[in-house]
Amino acid sequence: TLRTAIPAGWIFLTHGEVAILGPCATAVNAASFHCGLPVAGPFKATNHGRIDSAAFTCSVRIAGLGRCEFEAPALAPGSSATLSLPPMHIDAESLVRVTEPRLARIEARVDGNGASCCRDICLMSLYDWLCDPTAHATLSAFVLPRHPIVQGIVRDASAVLRGKGFDSFPALLGSGRADAERVSMEAVFNTLARDRSIKYVDPLEKTLPGGQRYQRIRVPEHIFVNSIESGTATCLDISLLMTACLENIGLMPLIFLLGKDRHRPTHAMTACWAGATPGLRILIEDLPFLKREASCGHMIVVEAAGAADGFCDHKLNPGEAVTAAIARLNAAEWATAIDIGGVRPPYGVITPMCAL
Repeated sequence: TLRTAIPAGWIFLTHGEVAILGPCATAVNAASFHCGLPVAGPFKATNHGRIDSAAFTCSVRIAGLGRCEFEAPALAPGSSATLSLPPMHIDAESLVRVTEPRLARIEARVDGNGASCCRDICLMSLYDWLCDPTAHATLSAFVLPRHPIVQGIVRDASAVLRGKGFDSFPALLGSGRADAERVSMEAVFNTLARDRSIKYVDPLEKTLPGGQRYQRIRVPEHIFVNSIESGTATCLDISLLMTACLENIGLMPLIFLLGKDRHRPTHAMTACWAGATPGLRILIEDLPFLKREASCGHMIVVEAAGAADGFCDHKLNPGEAVTAAIARLNAAEWATAIDIGGVRPPYGVITPMCAL
């Protein structure tokens, strides 16, 4: 008889004297599949018997959505192996049709002997983002630098540069001017603040059936739902929008999440590197490093929400937005920065979600 302590929500399978144990995602959406996040695993397979075990195949499926297989190798007595789940082939259209979070069943099974384990998993809508450390990097999939609305903002911001003697952002960034990144950021921020009327709203934090927190993201056409010049957005929505603009013009932007701890981000900001990056990383969670880089100007952090009406008592200018962002970062108990250059090919694998 196998006696194994099973953490809540984990998957546990047996085949003869071999036990397979591993975590299972509590919620999935289009972004998690797009970013390659596994729905389960990694698993640990252990042979608790006294003789060699033969290899066998297992499968994981989400009812009505998709299925994948993985193989447990032959194991000597007392030995273990780590098993990773391959990407699940999903019915993308079925997932895109999810408009409100709903529960589904995920089932792991040993093919052939019928042993199985089922867990609840929440299917989230295309625009829902899980406020969980495992999903922080998926925000980069919502940064849409080629979106028509983003391209329109960049075109308008380019006109600001003509007064500074540059015809375009590539011309400015290739000029060798020491403050080219800051001037570019200011042009984008001023365009959002002066030429777009965005009303700031507090995020509406919701809870999934399993108790996890999530937030619905407004992509550009949801911010400017009635007009290309006016709209409504949270700090996260505006930060994603401005980050997309900065990526479009050729900067190396970052998305900042801040809060009490990594499980409960409460605010978002935008940033970009000024000059060379200190090595690309997908997530930068070294708070003292982030504070130093922002304070010395190697990283330009900006309170993107300051470009909106209602965030504070007046719309901020670019200088005020940078000062406010540095102050907020210095006061933060926790922060992480998602480096867009680090997640994009060829360094990473996360591309903008074209379905958006």
